[in-house]
Amino acid sequence: MVRTTARHEPVARIWHTFAACRDVDPELFFPVTTTGATFERQVATAKAVCAGCPVITECFVEAFELLPHGIAGGLTPEERRASRWHQIDIRTDFDLPASTRSENAAIGAALLATGRSPASVARRCRVTERTVYRWKAAAAAKRRAEG
Repeated sequence: MVRTTARHEPVARIWHTFAACRDVDPELFFPVTTTGATFERQVATAKAVCAGCPVITECFVEAFELLPHGIAGGLTPEERRASRWHQIDIRTDFDLPASTRSENAAIGAALLATGRSPASVARRCRVTERTVYRWKAAAAAKRRAEG
């Protein structure tokens, strides 16, 4: 028998209420393509949400055990299959720096867009602050060109 709370939710699933993604469109975590720039941007944006999540460990464990598709716990399905999850320190080793420069830059841009300081983004993405300022300048130039 599963223990429940007063609201009759399984205790083991209460962590979902604290997830950073609870108010984000779930489609973000299921990329529409499997390769290319669109895929990399969508994965980076989803991972940026995961990066700030207080329950990433619980999410990763559930994703590893139950989810064959989608980005969860800060990892893609391929990364989950390739990982030895019991050996990962999910707070520091969950695929940052990203596997490609463009993916890492997209994660950095997404973190900057959430209001994080360049210093904290640099630490999180394991790059120099100078690189973060380059990302910031590139994003500003792109916004000017688009609008």
